[in-house]
Amino acid sequence: MDCEVCLQALPEQTGRGRRRQYHEPCKAFKDGLALLRWGVENLPALSPEAARSLAAEVQLVRNSVRAFVDVDARTKYGRTLRAKRQLLGLTPAELAEAAGLKPRQISHYELGHRKPPKDVALALAGALRGFSQSKKKANEVAGVRA
Repeated sequence: MDCEVCLQALPEQTGRGRRRQYHEPCKAFKDGLALLRWGVENLPALSPEAARSLAAEVQLVRNSVRAFVDVDARTKYGRTLRAKRQLLGLTPAELAEAAGLKPRQISHYELGHRKPPKDVALALAGALRGFSQSKKKANEVAGVRA
């Protein structure tokens, strides 16, 4: 196996692997291992033996890997959540209380450690919308235009 091809893929490996998934001497992939490179869609890296044995199953392998999370989406959501919260002048504790969450959860979402499930995202959106409307009403009463 051409070691140069394997070495090009190694920096793109992600995850919390407990064991090395390649042989130490030449860093070649073990048979049966499929590596999906970040940013390269629909093109798994396989050893030649694995490619031969999985030729008919590449579609299955590609569609079955759902454990990867789009980190960019998580961090973008977190940055947006924090910006909106700060724009409204809320603390994480205030937002958490309004959404029925814990402040630590808000922190995890803002830092991109987790992406909230759909029901939690809807609760956060509702809480932010409620604060936004109450702030708008307070500004109208005070004679301030947004």
